Amino acid sequence: MAEMFGFVTSVFREYMGNGLLLLYFVVATLFLAFKEKNKALKWLLISVTAADILVFFCPLTVSLIRDKMEEGMVYYRILWLLPTVVVSVYATIRIIDMFKQKWLRIALALIALVCVYIGGNPVYNSPLFTKSPNAYQIPEEVMELCEAVEIPGRTVRVLMPSELIIYVRQYSSYVEMPYGYDVQVEQWAMSNPIEREMSKDVTDTKIITDYAKETGSQYVVVRKDHELTAPVEKYGYDCFYISENYVVYLDLKANMFRPMEDDL
Repeated sequence: MAEMFGFVTSVFREYMGNGLLLLYFVVATLFLAFKEKNKALKWLLISVTAADILVFFCPLTVSLIRDKMEEGMVYYRILWLLPTVVVSVYATIRIIDMFKQKWLRIALALIALVCVYIGGNPVYNSPLFTKSPNAYQIPEEVMELCEAVEIPGRTVRVLMPSELIIYVRQYSSYVEMPYGYDVQVEQWAMSNPIEREMSKDVTDTKIITDYAKETGSQYVVVRKDHELTAPVEKYGYDCFYISENYVVYLDLKANMFRPMEDDL
């Protein structure tokens, strides 16, 4: 029980950040509890907040999500159900509306903005974020590769390095893959031996080309700088397209003209 309590408190501390925005939310909730005249709205906001906190700290919830479902890494998502933004903004507007002097209303609004600025941290400052080169928010080269292999009126299947998977599935539903993003999530324990083979320093060409044919993958994509045990062309493939960092090979025996209905 002590270990379980330590886990949830650790997650909660990480969720709090520097604590200012959470304190703001608590003050806003207390204000609405005593000053909100709309009883239905008041009890809705308070009950949702209370219920979420109880669920988050409940040992049964921890046991189910962290231990049984093995989703401890995303346990913090329960706290996303807290109506922090709704309560904080609504309470701020109610407080400002209590005063008639224009200068005081402006001052209170500025104080609220300063609290948000100090208490928050722009997500764009994170090293995980980069400026997107396009509206799809994926690398341009992924779009280029998808457009190169797509065939109007049907789907195609492509065996490709794992670093492309997460982007391809966002961009095109007509480019299928023999394995998906789930093979990259360690706690899901769904790793694929071919994905691991393609991630090795030296990849066995026969293994990946045999797998591509077994899974009906018409194309095989490899990195230009990746070392292979033999040229892909040796196993019945031809160089189909070359981008800045990748080479696309086409199975010479693949049927590229089946209508999409036959893929089902």
